[in-house]
Amino acid sequence: MKAFDLKRLQSLVLLVFATSLAACSSSKNASSTLVRLGGDDAGIVSNRPINKKEFVAVIKLKAPALLSSAKKQDGKTIVDADLAKQVDDEQTKAVADLKEMSSEIRILFRYRMVLNGLAIVAPMSLAEKIKANLHVAYVEKEGSFGRPVTMDVGPLAAAVANNFEKNSVKFIGAEKTHGLKVRQADGSEVAVDGTGMKVGIIDTGIDYTHAMFGGVGTVDAYKAIEPSKADSSFPTGKIAGGIDLAGTTYDSNSGDFKDHVPVPDDNPLDEGGHGTHVAGTVAGLGDGVETYSGVAPGALLYAIKVFGAEGSTGDAVVIAGLEFSADPNRDGDLSDQMDVINMSLGSSYGNPHVLYSEAIRNLVNGGTVVVASAGNSGNLDNIVGAPSIVDEAISVAASIDDGPHNWQFNAVEFVTPTLGSKLTEAVEGSISKPVAEAGPVSGSLVEVGLADQDFSPELVAQLKGQVALIDRGKVTFAEKAKRAFDAGAVGFVVVNNQDGGAFA
Repeated sequence: MKAFDLKRLQSLVLLVFATSLAACSSSKNASSTLVRLGGDDAGIVSNRPINKKEFVAVIKLKAPALLSSAKKQDGKTIVDADLAKQVDDEQTKAVADLKEMSSEIRILFRYRMVLNGLAIVAPMSLAEKIKANLHVAYVEKEGSFGRPVTMDVGPLAAAVANNFEKNSVKFIGAEKTHGLKVRQADGSEVAVDGTGMKVGIIDTGIDYTHAMFGGVGTVDAYKAIEPSKADSSFPTGKIAGGIDLAGTTYDSNSGDFKDHVPVPDDNPLDEGGHGTHVAGTVAGLGDGVETYSGVAPGALLYAIKVFGAEGSTGDAVVIAGLEFSADPNRDGDLSDQMDVINMSLGSSYGNPHVLYSEAIRNLVNGGTVVVASAGNSGNLDNIVGAPSIVDEAISVAASIDDGPHNWQFNAVEFVTPTLGSKLTEAVEGSISKPVAEAGPVSGSLVEVGLADQDFSPELVAQLKGQVALIDRGKVTFAEKAKRAFDAGAVGFVVVNNQDGGAFA
């Protein structure tokens, strides 16, 4: 086994991997909102089987989005009427061209406010022809956002046990403002508790039967609702509106391509739990016994559901959520636009999706505050997820007051025959199974250099059943992982190649 310089580990052990366990239709009775979201083609959305020769894409047309030049007038967002006509005309012509190109092209969504564009399903063979269309400025094949999950409290249970005394609402001082009032321009007074504000929750939906939102608060009430059908119990006094833009079976990463196609409906009932959790944090109404109120309990909530019952979501659906936030009833009058939207979703490592980034910028220009999670993958230092990396979005990280992770950090221990035990900071990679789920993974460290080339037979023999120690640089982490895995390593560690933090 090669000797290695333990001093290099004092800077930072960058990534710890466990390689041994990692392998590299719409109803005819659709609501007016759904019809407008899909333009004249809402009825074309179908749940029929789709072959794997198709793709989902978001098309940007050449005219600017309506909110890109929107102005405020007497507190109301106004769009340019001439631009609105230009956008409508261009979309009509583009849709006609697409239908003429192939009857297999289907329109999923139309966007006017945050993006002048279309979301489509089309045959792969037509990709270049679609890009070359006279009205098309840019085509982006759909990217995915991983599903947000509710936090596993685990070792932080003690810190959150007495959350009536110590919680985020108290920590930021929001509770102190709830009893205050401010005088408005017209002389009236309004409480500083979110009253008069509309907040859209772009997430897994909201359980509007929950007691914190004025529902009956029973399991039976929740189970009695069919998620894909409109229900008389929605909207409520607290959950004032919303839409399901995904449908129960939607999953943008499903192995069955037909599930990549959203099937919107009028019922944004939460089938995952995360959106309800977020909504409670934002504006839930506590009973003072088992629950406490959210940050802005006076605000009205809108459930903008962009996830199915399982799996991921994609750009087409998320941008549709942003479009809904700008003009929920799609009538061009923006008096009903969201004041704030919350997006606790994103792609890891800040991977940008060009068109939804543009959509967020335009939505903010139109007067809506966009709040996005800094990440949804746990306590990973230096890693910020998109869309919170968009300059116009407010990026917010999670925290638990008095939690040990406020001062502790993830570490890896190295034991050597001569230098004893050494602890150093570790940042866990996301391209393999989490170490916590991988079970016991141990072995001797074998230094392999940059792992930018296939290993020699001698080095492969040394690596079998051991842990590869790899220098950072030259090739991607994924390439390094594959070489270590192919050589039979049970895990590998990537060491930073310079002093300082893992990411600049």
